[in-house]
Amino acid sequence: MRNKIFLRPKTTLIILAALCITTLGIFLLTLMHGHLMISNSEVQIDNPNEFTSDLMMLRTDNIGDLQEISQIAIKEDYGVIVGLSESSDDKTLLILFSDGKLIKWDNVLNKIVAEFNLSAADRKYSGFNEDGSLVFTYGGLIKSGDDAGDKGGYQLFGTKYGNLVSCYASPKCNDNIEEESVNDFPIDGLFLLQNGKLLISYHNQSIRIVPVVKEYGFPSGYSAPDLESISRIAIAPSKKYIAIARSDGSISIQDFSMFANIDINTGSEISTQSPGDKNIIETRLAIPSKFDSLRDLAFDPSNIWLAALTDKELVTWSLQKLIFSRYIVRPIKNGNMISFDRTGNILALATQDGISIFSMKRGELVSTLDVGNVVFLYFAPDNRLLVWGDSEGNVHFWGVPR
Repeated sequence: MRNKIFLRPKTTLIILAALCITTLGIFLLTLMHGHLMISNSEVQIDNPNEFTSDLMMLRTDNIGDLQEISQIAIKEDYGVIVGLSESSDDKTLLILFSDGKLIKWDNVLNKIVAEFNLSAADRKYSGFNEDGSLVFTYGGLIKSGDDAGDKGGYQLFGTKYGNLVSCYASPKCNDNIEEESVNDFPIDGLFLLQNGKLLISYHNQSIRIVPVVKEYGFPSGYSAPDLESISRIAIAPSKKYIAIARSDGSISIQDFSMFANIDINTGSEISTQSPGDKNIIETRLAIPSKFDSLRDLAFDPSNIWLAALTDKELVTWSLQKLIFSRYIVRPIKNGNMISFDRTGNILALATQDGISIFSMKRGELVSTLDVGNVVFLYFAPDNRLLVWGDSEGNVHFWGVPR
């Protein structure tokens, strides 16, 4: 006759708890396999300059007190503002317009100090390097083939004198440029990294990482092909991570150096692995609703948040969570672009109706500015100004006086 074993209720609970913990551990290990652990990045905020010394640093508890401090009224029609930046000393504002006009505005003297005629620009294909010493835009339009009508090539100008530094597939390089050269370098977006030494472009299913050279030959570099219908990419301010959004709403985040096989600080190759290898560990996210266009994608400076703006909604994710990472999901109409402040605590959304400001700590809307169509915006390096451009080409400086 077999002996029967009876477990006490307390013992049974302990065994069940142990089984649950083991199962949860296995689940988390499975989840972490192939998941990139995003590390925080130290946030750097500039000291106030002569123009902002009387203003408070912008925070979620005072952002509702924003008011206009100054305005640059542009009398000429240069098209839409497609880029705003500041010089390394924060004293000069750089304004790039869609018709190619670059204006340098002295914040202390309160006047235009230089104007340059560069080349036609577009926000997806144009911008500045980290210290505002260089501005880039696309080279020209593709006239034949499957990509006819798309942008191609690139141009790089110095902002001090408006001089051409480097280019490919642009009339600025060669008055008799051949159509094939533009076709060789189609682009859907451009970035300039490593303070102007590294050009990143993407198009359909590939991303190119190209060392910028002064010679006007074909830009050779690293290429990551077969990435499945790229709609937009974003590179973290720390340059440590790259986010790749696809047309199906999926987003992958990868370590930029591992993805590109280059040291972001030196531009040198660091391994023999193929760029964009599918075995690279990554974080995968998904935009919850179907959309027609992805209008913006941005990391915050601390690598804690990623935000995406579609034609239908604003979505943010916490990059510090393995599961349940989606944070803010808000229906949006007529959104133009998004920008995090320098601390990563505030997210500003530019729309055709004004500016909506969200607290990232609370995950909610904290202020709205009904100022009409805002086409571009960013937070000043000392986090004391919200700078934005309206649809008429004027630039506004908003802050909170002491």
